[in-house]
Amino acid sequence: RLFDFIQKQINEKPLEKFIGSKVDGHWKFYSTLEIQKLAKELANGLIAEGIMPGDKVGIVIYKNRPEWVIADLAIQYVGAIGVPMYPTISIREYEYIMNEAEVRLCFVGIDDLYDKVSAAQAKVPFLKNIVCFDKQGGRPYWKDYLNENHVEEVEKRKENVKSEDLATIIYTSGTTGNPKGVMLTHANVISIVD
Repeated sequence: RLFDFIQKQINEKPLEKFIGSKVDGHWKFYSTLEIQKLAKELANGLIAEGIMPGDKVGIVIYKNRPEWVIADLAIQYVGAIGVPMYPTISIREYEYIMNEAEVRLCFVGIDDLYDKVSAAQAKVPFLKNIVCFDKQGGRPYWKDYLNENHVEEVEKRKENVKSEDLATIIYTSGTTGNPKGVMLTHANVISIVD
């Protein structure tokens, strides 16, 4: 499973600077252990939000950032399926993808992404919540979902994930019609890594 790679890193060579990004003009790094801890705490929050194994969770950001990795791992830990989406698509395309995939919750980055996904939400009955990676005027913020209330359930779900389970659905750009979802299992992605 994809999340086994971070455990392998922790077991063999944990890093103090595993991943990082610039925050207010300064580099902020996370260790391997910090990323795993945050991902497990966010997985607890996803369970509290009612995310079940097989549910789809969207992620939309403009730039790569550690929070994307944390959210993606949390989604995997609970047996859910990540649905990354382009940040530059139209509201209609968000509606189409989120309806087809039945996205239940969506993480978004800064700028207009919350507004675009929120506008689509009116026509996406499955989408119950939009969570921001940046504090944005009282909107749901990802760090508010970090908790340890469902530790045993997270571990149980994590252990039930199989390599043949879907890890992600990646949508095409839709240049020849509506976007098409490419369903990738943990084993599909791992075969490329190997």
